Amino acid sequence: MNVKKVAAVIAAVLVLLAGGIYLFLARPWSQYSLLEMNSLFAASKRVSNFRHMDQIFPAEPIAGAPRRSEFRRRERPLRVRYRFGGEERNLGGFLRRVSATGLLVVKDGRIVHERYLQGGAPGSRFTSWSMAKSFVATLVGQALAEGRIESLEDLIGDYVPELAGGAYGSVPIRHVLQMSSGIDFDETYDSRFSDINLFFLKLFVLGRSAGSVIGDYDSAGPSGREFHYASIDTQALGMLVSGLP
Repeated sequence: MNVKKVAAVIAAVLVLLAGGIYLFLARPWSQYSLLEMNSLFAASKRVSNFRHMDQIFPAEPIAGAPRRSEFRRRERPLRVRYRFGGEERNLGGFLRRVSATGLLVVKDGRIVHERYLQGGAPGSRFTSWSMAKSFVATLVGQALAEGRIESLEDLIGDYVPELAGGAYGSVPIRHVLQMSSGIDFDETYDSRFSDINLFFLKLFVLGRSAGSVIGDYDSAGPSGREFHYASIDTQALGMLVSGLP
């Protein structure tokens, strides 16, 4: 085989390989694209992405309660002014600088201020992100009150067999609630290879379950020693409450 034929074969293989990688990432046969997942935080797409997460990640609808509670209203303008960096600033400027899409202020059970930005509206859906941590922690408290968890000093591994043999196995439930589990988990969102970003890849590229991925992380030190924000702690608590009888 002459040099030209070898070069042509190599070029064809590279084209096929590149095409295969693109198809794997774009997934035109699927509703969900890894390319879209990877651009979740792109500045040009972030606002839209955060309102349409069900179009980017697999999602399951949760039915609302037949009756809902609504806050009463006592709205008034918020004339907030403050000094920062030697400058006089106001609330409107702050909301623009942080690219906020909405602001809701509730006081004494009443909505006192509500506004939307960047195309948002009262009927828009917004990603709640780590608000889920408060809901999960509340469920743990409810399980404790009902006696389904005997004590927050119990080891989480005593309730979740999947965690018993790993780093979480010897961590008290209280420390997981306090995010002082001591688990070595890097939640740096602007780092491509941080644990939180690789977590998504393990789920949506490798097809692993969140329950299996949690076993990948070791202990960085004794639990209860210091606060370390790690969403994987909430995953462990979710496994706890979902497995209770």
